[in-house]
Amino acid sequence: MADSPYSQAQAHEIVFDSKLSPRSPNNSSSLFTFTRTHTRLRVTVGENLILQAPNMDNPLQNVIPQAVDELVTPGDHQQHTTAVANLLTASEIDSLLQNWTHDNTGQLVRNQAGGDAALLPDPDRLQRTRALADVLHTVQQLWYAGSEEIDAVAQILANGSRTASWRLPLGDSAVFDFFLGILAVDTIRQSLKLQILRLAGNCCADADENRARVVSSNHMPALLAQLEDDSLLPFAIQVIHNVMMDYESTQLAASNAGLSAKLVDLLASPRFAHCQHLLGMVGTIFEMLVGHQSEATVANPQTPLILLNLALSPAVVDDAADVIQLTLVALSYLSFENLQTVFVSSYGMPSLLGAYYHISAKLDPTAVAEEDLEAQLKQLRNTFMQLLADLCYLPTFNQVYELNSPVFQTFQSWLSSPGNPSLQAAACLCLGNVARSDEASLALVSNHQLHTPVIAITAAQVSLATAQPAQGPFDAVLLHSALSLLKNLAIPASSRPLLGDLLVPDLLPTIWSLDPNTSMQTPQLHFAAVSLTRLLLTSTPQNVRRLCAPLSPDPLSPLSSQTLLHRLLDVFARADPTQAAHTRTEAARAALAVVRVLHTTPVPPLLPDWDPRDDGYVFRRAGAPVVPPPSSSSPTGEDVARPQREVFYRRHGALGKALAHLVVQPKFGVLRSGAWFVFALMARSEDGAGVVSKVLAVPGAWEALVESITGRRVGEDRSAETAEERGEVTISTDAASVVDGLQPQQVDPQQAEGMARPKFGVLRSEAWFVFALMARSEDGAGVVSKVLAVPGAWEALVESITGRRVGEDRSAETAEERGEVTISTDAASVVDGLQPQQVDPQQAEGMARVDRENGLVLVSELVKHAGGDFPAARRAALGEMLKEGGELALVESITGRREGEERSAETAGNGGEVTISTDAASVVDGLQPQQVDPQQAEGMARVDRENGLVLVSELVKHAEEDFPAARRAALGEMLKEGGELVAEGRKDDGAKEA
Repeated sequence: MADSPYSQAQAHEIVFDSKLSPRSPNNSSSLFTFTRTHTRLRVTVGENLILQAPNMDNPLQNVIPQAVDELVTPGDHQQHTTAVANLLTASEIDSLLQNWTHDNTGQLVRNQAGGDAALLPDPDRLQRTRALADVLHTVQQLWYAGSEEIDAVAQILANGSRTASWRLPLGDSAVFDFFLGILAVDTIRQSLKLQILRLAGNCCADADENRARVVSSNHMPALLAQLEDDSLLPFAIQVIHNVMMDYESTQLAASNAGLSAKLVDLLASPRFAHCQHLLGMVGTIFEMLVGHQSEATVANPQTPLILLNLALSPAVVDDAADVIQLTLVALSYLSFENLQTVFVSSYGMPSLLGAYYHISAKLDPTAVAEEDLEAQLKQLRNTFMQLLADLCYLPTFNQVYELNSPVFQTFQSWLSSPGNPSLQAAACLCLGNVARSDEASLALVSNHQLHTPVIAITAAQVSLATAQPAQGPFDAVLLHSALSLLKNLAIPASSRPLLGDLLVPDLLPTIWSLDPNTSMQTPQLHFAAVSLTRLLLTSTPQNVRRLCAPLSPDPLSPLSSQTLLHRLLDVFARADPTQAAHTRTEAARAALAVVRVLHTTPVPPLLPDWDPRDDGYVFRRAGAPVVPPPSSSSPTGEDVARPQREVFYRRHGALGKALAHLVVQPKFGVLRSGAWFVFALMARSEDGAGVVSKVLAVPGAWEALVESITGRRVGEDRSAETAEERGEVTISTDAASVVDGLQPQQVDPQQAEGMARPKFGVLRSEAWFVFALMARSEDGAGVVSKVLAVPGAWEALVESITGRRVGEDRSAETAEERGEVTISTDAASVVDGLQPQQVDPQQAEGMARVDRENGLVLVSELVKHAGGDFPAARRAALGEMLKEGGELALVESITGRREGEERSAETAGNGGEVTISTDAASVVDGLQPQQVDPQQAEGMARVDRENGLVLVSELVKHAEEDFPAARRAALGEMLKEGGELVAEGRKDDGAKEA
C-alpha cells in the first residue's frame, strides 16, 4: 500500500479476511479493506492537514477542469469504442494495476483558487482514470460476449482496489458502476458475484464518492439481495458495512430498503451460523441504521427483543463487547415510542430486566480491557435505567404485568440487593411509575409492604451521606429514586400514616439539614425530601404530631423547646430564593399543612400538654389517655386547644414568613388561594388570628389580600373613601350579611383564569384557606397576624380580597388614627356568613372569587380575635377590606360582574362610613370557607374572594388590635366591598338559574 494517499501512521484501516472476526489482527491476504471506526479519516501531505475528502456531491468537480471531457463515463460507451480498438487481456490488466508508475503517486494537492476547504485530485488520479478506459471497454465486451474470462478480470480489479489510489479512478472510469449494474442480474455466476462484492467493498473503503455512486445509481437493493445467499453472506455483510460507514446517504438508503429487517431475520435464524464471527460488524451496521428516524417505521417491531435475547445467548453472553453493543442498539430502537408499546405487549420486559441485571451485576466496568467499552458500559447503565422507568410508565405496562407478575417480583428482589445500588435505583424508578395510580399505590403499601425496603434504602443512604468518617460510597441517584417512589406511595391519604417513620430525625429531617453546597448533596434531594414531607403532613394528624413533638422529652434539655418543624422552617429560610425557589415553596406548603391540621383536628391528640408553670412541653406516656385538668367546669375542645396552639405558635415564630410566602409569591395562584382558605380557618380563633395578622404584616401580603377581596390593587380608585382619621367604616346590612355568611373555601388549582395572581394561585389560595381556619381561634389568629407581618403577605391579602394592590385608590378613606372600622349591617352579615372554601384548581375563573371570600373570612376573624395585634392604620385597612370585599362579593353574587366594573351601590366617604345594602351583608354572613375544585377554573376568583372575606371578618373579631388604625379601616372597607361583590354575584347566579 505504498501508493496509498492515506498516511501509514494512521491505524484506521484494518485488513480483514472474509473468514476472520472483525476484531482479528491485520491480515495482508485479506479480500477486503475497510474501516472499523466511525471517525472520518484525515489525509495528510507532509505536515499539512488536508481539510476534507474530495467533493462527493459532484464527482466531476474532483478532477482537473481542463481534463473533464477526457473522462470516460457509462454514457460514453460508443465514443470510447471508436477511440479504443484494442482489448486487454487479464494479465495486461493485472500488470497495469501492479506496475503503475507515475510521479506524485497517491498525493492530493490543494485547490488554491477554491481555498483550503476545496480539494482536487492530483494529476495521477486523472492518468489512472484514462488508463482504466481500456479496462472498461474490455469488461463490457467480455460481458456482452458472455465470456467467463470476466470473472478473472473482476478478481484482478478487486485485488487492485485494495490499493487506495485505484479506488476513485475505478469510480471515475465507470468500471465500479458497471460491475454493480450487472450484480442485479439473476443469472450471474456465484464466482463473479463474489468478485463484484469484493470490488464494491474495497472501492467504498473511505471513498465517499464511490458511496455516493451506490445511492445515485440505486445499487443498494442489489447489494442487500446478496444477504439471501448463504455462500455470499459474509462478503455481503462486509460490503454493506463499508458502503454505509460514515456516510448518511447510504445509511438512509439502506434503512429505506429494509436492511434492519433483513438483518433481524438473519439473527433469528440458523443461517447466522455462517457469519457469527461478523457479529460485531452487524452490530455496527445496526448502530448506523438506528440513528435514522426512518427506522421507527421500517424496522421489524421485534428488533429490540431479538437483539436482547441474542446478547444473553450462551454464544454471546461471555463477550462483553458484543453484549454491550447489542444492548445499546436494542435500547436505541426502544427509544421509538411505537416500538416501546409493541415491546411491552410482546412480554419483552423479562429479557430487558435480564439484560440490565447482567450489565449491572455481571459486568464490571473496571474489568473491561478497552477504555471505550468501559465508557460505553457506564453510559449503558444510565440509559438503561431511564428506559426502564419510561416503559413502566406506559399504560400498557400495568395492563400486561400485574402486581403479582414475575416482573414485579423481580423489582421487589432488586430492592433487597444492598450490594448493587444500580438495581435498587432502577427498581425504585420503575415501581414509582407503577404506583402512579391510587389503586396501585395502595396495593403496593397495604398488600406488598413495599414501603418497608424503600425506607430501609433511604435510611442506609442517609447514614452514608452523614457518616463521619465516611463508611462507604453515597449514591445520590439511589436516594433520589427512593424519595421519588415514596412520594408516589404517599399520595393516597390512607398510606401516609404508614410512612410516618420517615419523619424520625435520622431520615427526612437529616436530608433537610444537609449542606446544599457539599458535593454529595444536590438541590434535587432537598426538594424531593421537602416535597415528600409536605405529602406526609397533608391531612394526616398522626404525622403532624411527629413533626410538632419536642426533640427531647426532658424539659431540662435545650432540645425540649425544639421540634422538627423548626428544622423544616429552617429549610425555608436557608433555601436560595432563585436557585431553590421550588424547595422554599414546598417548605411553606408543608408549614401550611401543619397549621391546617391544627385548626381542623382536635388539638390535644396533636400537640403535647403544656406545663403552665414554665410553658414547656410535658409529654404523655405512649398510649396514656388524654385527661383534662381538674376544673370547676369541663373545658370545651377549643378551650383546651387554644393555649396549646398559642404556645406552639409562640415557639414557632418563623411560621409567619413561610406562610406569607404562599400569598406573596406571584407564580402559583392555586397555592395562594389555598393559603387564603387556611388563613380564613385560622382567623376564627384568637391564636390563629394572631398568626394571620403577622402574616399580613409581611410586605406584599396585605396587598394580596386587598386584591383578592376587592378585585383591585391597593391604590386604585374605589367607590367610597376610607375613613383614615377615625379608623371606622360602616357597611350596610346587606354587605355585612354576605361577609358573615362566608366560609373558607378550597381553591381549585385549575381555575387559573379567575385567580388574582397570574401563576401558582393554588398555593396562595390554599394558604388563605388554612389561615382562615386558623384565625377562628385566638392562638391561630395570633400566628396569622405574624404571617401578615411578613413583607408582602399583607399586600397579597389585600389584593386577594379587594382585587387591587396596596396603594391604589379606594372608595373609602381608612381611619388610621382610631384603628376601628364600623361595618354596616348588610356588609357585616355578608362577612359573618362566610366560611373558608377549598379552591378547585381547574376552575381558574372562580379562584379570584374564592380567594376574595376566604380573604373576607380571614379579615373578619382577625378583627374579632387579633385586632389588637395590628397598628391603627392596619386595623382601619382591615375594616376597609371587609367593606370593599363584602361589596364585591355581593355584587358578584348578584350580577356576576368582574372586579372594576360599575357597582349598584354608591359609597359615602364622608365621616369614614360606607353603606352596603342589606343583601350584601346577608351574603357575607352566610359565607363559609370553601375548597376550590381544581377542575373548575372559573370559580377560583369567587372562592378566593369569599375566603378573603371570611379571613378579614375573623381577623376583625379576634386580632383587630394587632393592626394599625389604617389597616383596621382597610379591613372594614374590604368587608364592605367584598361582601357587596359576593352578594351581587349570588343574585346574578340566582337570576341565571331562574
